[in-house]
Amino acid sequence: MERIKGYHVVQSWGNDRWYMNHFRHYVVGAVILLLLAMPTFAALNLNGFTIEEPLIPANEIKRGGPPRDGIPALINPQFIDSQNLKLNKAQRAQRVLAIHTGNTAKAYPVAILNFHELVNDKVNSQPILVSYCPLCGTGMVFSRQVKGKTLTFGVSGLLYNSNLLMYDHETESLWSQAQGLAISGPMKGAKLQWLEVSHLPLDAWIEKHPTTRVLSKQTGYTKNYGRNPYPSYEHSERLWFDVNHRDDRYRRKEWIVAVNVKGNVKAYPYSELAETVGLVKDTVGGIELVISYDAAAHYATITAASGDSVGVIYSYWFSWIATFPDSPVYRAQN
Repeated sequence: MERIKGYHVVQSWGNDRWYMNHFRHYVVGAVILLLLAMPTFAALNLNGFTIEEPLIPANEIKRGGPPRDGIPALINPQFIDSQNLKLNKAQRAQRVLAIHTGNTAKAYPVAILNFHELVNDKVNSQPILVSYCPLCGTGMVFSRQVKGKTLTFGVSGLLYNSNLLMYDHETESLWSQAQGLAISGPMKGAKLQWLEVSHLPLDAWIEKHPTTRVLSKQTGYTKNYGRNPYPSYEHSERLWFDVNHRDDRYRRKEWIVAVNVKGNVKAYPYSELAETVGLVKDTVGGIELVISYDAAAHYATITAASGDSVGVIYSYWFSWIATFPDSPVYRAQN
């Protein structure tokens, strides 16, 4: 026995080591069990969405500024027959996303899409989604039929890789527009079917399809569709939101047109197409393609040689390569 300040301390070092080792094991085991029993708090709550285990890095989902539905998607769009339009030269030169299915042709002015980004529509009874992200230049058309459901889409106010994250009203799943992929929610992992689309001047589209119908400015919202809310953005190298992969082979906002054939993608930069005679034939995913480029009006189109529909996207280069970093890229033959 040794007396220290009135207390008795037993000097039995061998037994002490045995108890201490077992005590450490007990504490470590208890902590592990406690951690396993605790609920995980990895879910994000952004703009009214609960995001759990998304298919993209959660820390790279950003608020774009406007709240959920702060950019109002169109649900019951109105159209005007092109024959009834009185257009001046500038209006005829305005860019549109355009589709042609069966005997129906429709055009959606980018000037309107800048303010709404999504148009829930139907073509020949087929529910479609016309989508445009001004920050990425991504213009795409999808089928709204997924897993036997017809979905209606809205703007979440969230971004990934500077690109629009959409959501569907039916399940509140979040979707990457550029990927056409549900990244969280009950639909997580589902893919939207890409459809064929053109991005070109309105007069060029009307020349090809004289009976086309044009999205009306009578949207139900008070917007100045003659004002560009993104002035000079297209001509600047500056990005408002960062991306996780960059590639300097082309200017950040070089226009590209790309194709998706059964998951096989390929991009065609306008600067490469400008080095050709204006007509390129290529094969992607076993499908023969015809890529046309109009140097005067600076636009390109992709169609299948067979006449079948193929999935097409228009995009700025930086967005395309951030979304599909391993994408093949067409190079003009010198």
